[in-house]
Amino acid sequence: MYSTPVYKPLQWDPSGLRHILLVEAAHAGQISRLLDDLPSALSVIVVGRSPEGAELDLRVSVPCAVASDLEAGLDVLSAELERASMGCRLYLLGNEHLVWEASRRAAKAGLGEAEIQRERAGAPARPMFCVHCRTTTPDVTATVAPCSGCGRTLFVRDHFSRQLGAYMAFQIDAEEPGLIPEAEPFQS
Repeated sequence: MYSTPVYKPLQWDPSGLRHILLVEAAHAGQISRLLDDLPSALSVIVVGRSPEGAELDLRVSVPCAVASDLEAGLDVLSAELERASMGCRLYLLGNEHLVWEASRRAAKAGLGEAEIQRERAGAPARPMFCVHCRTTTPDVTATVAPCSGCGRTLFVRDHFSRQLGAYMAFQIDAEEPGLIPEAEPFQS
């Protein structure tokens, strides 16, 4: 589907004047390919704690801000973006929920699509947006899932909203209450 995000491996943008890397600790090992050629003006934010994140802190020649959870990481990112100027590039690596929540913060700070790179890591879990109560449920792993807001059983579509940072979902048994098909796990 056209709206489904396509992710590519991160690579430093040589046109950038300042670089911010936000990485989920559990997947920090995936950026080892970038560590040989670090840009000069680099800030690193590690979200969560894991052996991979601790190892990254030791291998990167710049200080790493370590945030205990996503919300804390987004706050650190917002502070970094407040100090940013033209030429800032943002690199995001983590699960889809992390990547798109950070993208939304960056957009609010004025970064455009061309200034943000995203690489999804981990299990194929999706953030799900309920069209009934407008709640986003992170890390949904199958096509049928309960809404964390209203409790309805929802069908998760492949349609992705970049503005909301989530896949659209609607009540699956609205026409025939109780008729709920078997959930299929997401493959990618």
